[in-house]
Amino acid sequence: METARARLRVLCEASPSSADAWYALGCAAGELGAEDENRTAWKQAWQLDAAPRDRAEAGDRLTESEVVV
Repeated sequence: METARARLRVLCEASPSSADAWYALGCAAGELGAEDENRTAWKQAWQLDAAPRDRAEAGDRLTESEVVV
């Protein structure tokens, strides 16, 4: 798990906008009992997931107004 956490730290540094990487780092940190790092990583993942994205970044997701007829 230490190796996974170390690699995930590198991934988060290289791709700081990847919510999945931050979430995985939080999981690894939690398994190792590093509660501060766990909370920090999950908070970052939550902030990235909650941030508004433009249509190009969101992929093919439809907006609510496009779905409601």
